[in-house]
Amino acid sequence: MSKLINNDKLPFIIGVTGHRLLPSGEQLGTLRGDFRQALLYWRNKVEKHTPIWLLSGFAQGADLLAIDVVEELIQELSWDENFVKVVPCLAMPYEAMLIDFEGSNECPPEFGRDALVEKYARYRPNCIVVPHGLLDDDYRSALKDRQYGLARNQLYLNQGAFLAKYCNVVIAMWDGLASRGLGGTADVVRLKCAETKGLDLSGVPEEILPFDEFEGGPLGVVHYIHTPTFGEAENRSSILSEFHVVDSNLFPRQKLLGAITHAVSTEQGHDEKITTREARLLQQQIELFNLNACEYQNENPINKSEGSSNKVFDVADNSAIYFQSRYKKRLVTFYVSVVFTFLSYELFTFTVGSILGIVMNILVLLILLWVMFLRERAGKVLYKSKYQLARCIAEALRIKDSLNQVSDSAHAELYISREQRLRLPVLLQTLSYSDLFNQWKISHADNGKDFNAARTDWLDEQIAFFESRLQISGRIKWKLVSSKKPKQAYQTLSKYPSKCLGYAALFGGLHLLTQGPFLHGHPYLDTIQSIMLFTIQMLLMTSGAAAFWLEYNNYQSNYKNYESLLVLFKRAKAWISDSCESESKKVLVMQKLASEAMREHTAWYFTERSNDMKLNRLRKSVKLH
Repeated sequence: MSKLINNDKLPFIIGVTGHRLLPSGEQLGTLRGDFRQALLYWRNKVEKHTPIWLLSGFAQGADLLAIDVVEELIQELSWDENFVKVVPCLAMPYEAMLIDFEGSNECPPEFGRDALVEKYARYRPNCIVVPHGLLDDDYRSALKDRQYGLARNQLYLNQGAFLAKYCNVVIAMWDGLASRGLGGTADVVRLKCAETKGLDLSGVPEEILPFDEFEGGPLGVVHYIHTPTFGEAENRSSILSEFHVVDSNLFPRQKLLGAITHAVSTEQGHDEKITTREARLLQQQIELFNLNACEYQNENPINKSEGSSNKVFDVADNSAIYFQSRYKKRLVTFYVSVVFTFLSYELFTFTVGSILGIVMNILVLLILLWVMFLRERAGKVLYKSKYQLARCIAEALRIKDSLNQVSDSAHAELYISREQRLRLPVLLQTLSYSDLFNQWKISHADNGKDFNAARTDWLDEQIAFFESRLQISGRIKWKLVSSKKPKQAYQTLSKYPSKCLGYAALFGGLHLLTQGPFLHGHPYLDTIQSIMLFTIQMLLMTSGAAAFWLEYNNYQSNYKNYESLLVLFKRAKAWISDSCESESKKVLVMQKLASEAMREHTAWYFTERSNDMKLNRLRKSVKLH
């Protein structure tokens, strides 16, 4: 099997949880069919270019049944590994897991020890061992525990928190009853739905807690598949009523359970039970990014980043450059066409009544049709939004990977504000991808802190980038006016509106003087006045064109942001380079810098997205009228 790093698209992540002890015979066949139905439901729900990662704990019973069904579908429907990828997320090292399979004859043999050994060998390169927060002695004791004591169960609770945090959907093969002990299937469902009242989470490492108690629960849902209780229920009560049912008519024996997003209690219950808007928006943004990546790769088949260790970053970075280039070309074409239309119209007034006038009239109409086509096309392709989305994802990965280089764990904190999460939830998905990728590395090799690499790969590179954008030297080239040197572009072009208006006022005064009695009867008076009027019109048009270009490209705002970030990055570099500062202080500085940089990138995305949406609404309103 190939490794996680071979995917170059953002995945839609599905987790699996369920009972270890499963029924047999006809009931087992029904359960297999139900899980198959659930998996196909989600596979068909997401766009075909979006890979699915199936995270399984590889425990006895439901976890291995899920892998069995996936393998059947891979054979039956000719799915390849980039279509559905199995990722083992083990609660503990594989050798310690084998204890759970010893002496157990109650589960069907196809989901027992032999199945685990076979499937682990097949999917080992993708394996992740979930981090724990136990003391060393407690951890060693838990690994040897055969009685499911508190410490060992804590490892399974950590695994459940990991699945709840990183999975968009958790498929739960569950009887709907409370857990027998800590870390059972019911606890995983509680964690995903942020219904953890009475559940002790003090032993779960903070970096893998799936939600914030103040800001709300995670995105996504639990796909509940009713699984008959094996043996006695042991006086366990049903807890299904604690969860909000998103869809009760999905399939027989299946429901979608959701997270409470506004836990404000009233006499009638919760003020608002659930909103699926963020989950839908996340799915749309994942699919949009992957479709954009396919569009870029189709146009650039030789730039698929074959040798890179993080292909999602490479595809995001390269597609951002590609869409930015396409956007600039269309913007310049539109701008030149509009200016040429105004110029042709002004010249047309001098040729009315002649053959040349007819030609100019036709030319103006053709250019107007061309401008309308460009506007219509821009409202459809939304290059600016595609560019900014790809850039946000690329920068999130760049920043997160840099933080991972200086962190002890795979889950270096990068604060994403509530507004960013609600409007751009794909950022959370991007960070989840980065965490899983880095956790995979930690599970297979040691990952020590490397401040020098973080400084070289991120700080120095970004400082050089900002300085190039703020550089003022030589003559600015027209093809670079759009964004390469925003400070120089602003200082150069900002002079034109006022200068042109000043010259227009001067020529307006001169034109007024030509109407005085002292030039009355001059043989060239009409020609002089016409030339002056034409000059005034050209100056006013140039002033408006320059002001429009300045406003549309946000030169001043961009270079001010670059200056602000440059100061922060240089200050962070000084902190990182200071050998007297503690490592914890350096990590804190990097985290603050990362959050600030991410805030700037998302602010740019929201601004550009808003402009594109206005253009799209304008295009639609023109069609309606």
